[in-house]
Formats: sequence, C-alpha cells, structure tokens
Amino acid sequence: MCDCVTQHLEIQALEMEGDLPVFDIAISYIWSDAESAQELNQALEEKGLKVWKKTSEDVNFDDIASAIRNSVIFVPLLSHGYFASGMKEFRYAVSDDRRVIGVCLDDSSNEEVESFIESIGSALFPYYGDFGDLEHIADFIAAEVLNLKEL
Repeated sequence: MCDCVTQHLEIQALEMEGDLPVFDIAISYIWSDAESAQELNQALEEKGLKVWKKTSEDVNFDDIASAIRNSVIFVPLLSHGYFASGMKEFRYAVSDDRRVIGVCLDDSSNEEVESFIESIGSALFPYYGDFGDLEHIADFIAAEVLNLKEL
C-alpha cells in the first residue's frame, strides 16, 4: 500500500477514536524542502512529540486539512518556494484558527516574513533562527505544545 493511502487510513482511524487532537504538530512544506521537513520531524519526535507530515506529493488536501485540524500546532517551513506556492495549507490553518509557529529555512526577504506575520496576526508564535540549530527549534516548539496542552 502506498504511503499516502496508509497515512489516510491512519488519520481516519485516529479521528474515529474521537480523542482530539491526535497530533502535537502538523508540518507544512513544499516538496523541494522535504529533507528539511524530515530533519525537523525527527528532532520533534526525539522530544516525544507526535508529528504529522505528508509522506508523498500526492497526499489529498482533505487528509492534510484533517491533520491540521487534529494538531495542537501547525508548523510551516518558510522558504522562498513556500511563499511562492500559494500556501494553501497555511491559509487553511489560519482560517481554522490553528496555532502557528513559522520556521524560516532560508533568507526569505523581510518583506515576505512581515507579510506572513501580518496575515495571521496573533495566531503566530514566531520563530526566526538558523534552521541548522534543530535542537533549539525543537525545544521551542515542544515548549509551546506543552504550554497549549496545559491550557
């Protein structure tokens, strides 16, 4: 069975249990940033967090939306390509009042980042830093997940 079908079935099973949220984090990225997404995924899982990220390019949007709805925090990996992609997943997360932590992967212009922040207002717990410092990023995200779960 392909990864996208397995992922779809896992999400359906978790939703039917009714124990939401089922993920701590949903990572959003463009396919060309998949290696960075996998690195962050691994760092977050090492912190004990349950992470969802798409496993192939052909995951349907309903499954992505379900993962976003059923996550404590939505983490878009911000890059020039992500901004150029139209950010469908990001826009969905904001429209669904998800908590967002943006992680910058490259030297996206200040204008792009500022526009991003303005578009979501108080929903963002911004994180800006060197993506190479995965330990620090994972610690920051893990602390935010714990804070939100305590509310």
